[in-house]
Amino acid sequence: MTALAWRAATLADVPLLARWNMELNEDEGHPPWMEPTGYATRMAGFLEREGYAATLFEIAGTPIGYALHRREPEGQFLRQFYIARDRRRSGLGRAAFALLRGEVWPRGVPLGLDVLSGNARGFAFWRSLGFRDHATRLVLK
Repeated sequence: MTALAWRAATLADVPLLARWNMELNEDEGHPPWMEPTGYATRMAGFLEREGYAATLFEIAGTPIGYALHRREPEGQFLRQFYIARDRRRSGLGRAAFALLRGEVWPRGVPLGLDVLSGNARGFAFWRSLGFRDHATRLVLK
């Protein structure tokens, strides 16, 4: 297998990131709440106005996933993490996370992320990497 690499995403990557963000929402069981064209506007806003950075993961120059993250007072916050559907279950998610922890983020900084309560596969993945329950966010709609 060719080595997994990473690079900082740019605004030119927004269409790909937006498509993957829509797929991520579908995979997480998130109810549809935005038109497909809105994902690009939202993603550009994350990068331009909200202080997020996106890291693209690539094999031989071909993007296979991304992470959207930013530094917050409590530590690093991982908002989105996605590996392309046809690349899953092969260890690439673990390898991508290892790159983030080892090369992209400062060492020793606490890391937080949210997992939707109905996303059993997400919970299983993150717990397999050592994450433990910290809080439960409740929402009233």
